[in-house]
Amino acid sequence: EDNVPLLNLDLLNIKPEDRQWFTDVNIAVRDLAKGSEDQNNYGHIRRIVSNAAHILDKEVKHHEWARKLDPLIIWVSCMVHSVSRQLYKAAEKPCDQLDVIDDFLKSYGC
Repeated sequence: EDNVPLLNLDLLNIKPEDRQWFTDVNIAVRDLAKGSEDQNNYGHIRRIVSNAAHILDKEVKHHEWARKLDPLIIWVSCMVHSVSRQLYKAAEKPCDQLDVIDDFLKSYGC
């Protein structure tokens, strides 16, 4: 999975002030997806983000509500949608999915 490129910051219009932490989260998600035997490998995550970008692009052209959305929240949500599964497997005790994602993102300054 190291040869799978990271998400393109320019195509996603990531602001300069968000690029470092976004890249850090992106790398961490790719690392967590390494060796994943299910559909949640990094290629799958890239497709999810790509599909979300395509859908948002279409919705923004036709709906006011879509223009009010923060795309960065959408991209990060797409990236971490399966993070809790990998981290939950590694945890020694039961934990809440939202807490796992919250802790993961906080560790990258989000």
